[in-house]
Amino acid sequence: MDKQLSIDQLTSKLCWLFAVVGMFRGDEIDCIDLSHEQFSINPQVAILPIALPKEKRRMGRICKFATIHAHANPSLCPVATLKEYLDRLPMGDDLVPHRKDPAVLVRPLIRDKCDLRKVVGPDTTNRHIGTITDLLERPRSAPRPRARAIGASAASKNGTPVNEIVVQASWSSSVMVDSF
Repeated sequence: MDKQLSIDQLTSKLCWLFAVVGMFRGDEIDCIDLSHEQFSINPQVAILPIALPKEKRRMGRICKFATIHAHANPSLCPVATLKEYLDRLPMGDDLVPHRKDPAVLVRPLIRDKCDLRKVVGPDTTNRHIGTITDLLERPRSAPRPRARAIGASAASKNGTPVNEIVVQASWSSSVMVDSF
């Protein structure tokens, strides 16, 4: 089904699924490093290294890892969408300096829709997320819901313990879950 989508549509879908399912910020999606030795994908799961995320440990930058599982519905499957997206990326060693630390070289996931060899920033990633979120029905006066909040709400409604949501979303406390 994703094969019928344009690269722009596929990128928006991928970013939105990661924001909802993984409760990622646009900045975190932008920092996924395909060149990291622990990056992996198979039909059931993807392990995503996030280079230099917002969180720090002992005052230093870290690399954190997120595990995304497949969904039974192929149209909603973030792993299948990621696989299709990766199949469209150009092959080769296209390492670039990380925007947060030029000494760190990465192969970023999200690319420019017109030139897949070029990388984009978190503003573009957030626009991709907003493109899909804007398709959701809501009252005219209601603000656009945050994709991370949609994911946290769905996880909570499906019985995921609050402490697991806090960890997945990298929130400081359960108070953040309530505010989202």
